[in-house]
Amino acid sequence: MAGSLDGELRAVNEVTSVCFDKVARRSAELAPDMRLRAERLLADQPAC
Repeated sequence: MAGSLDGELRAVNEVTSVCFDKVARRSAELAPDMRLRAERLLADQPAC
């Protein structure tokens, strides 16, 4: 098996987050302050 359990768990987490984000964006608009907070958090994350 190539990779590690940690790597696989991170991959599953990334996919789950992206899928949730796509559903959430269609469901409701976020308040402007929530969007700013999320953008700050995403800016701190390493690029995929």
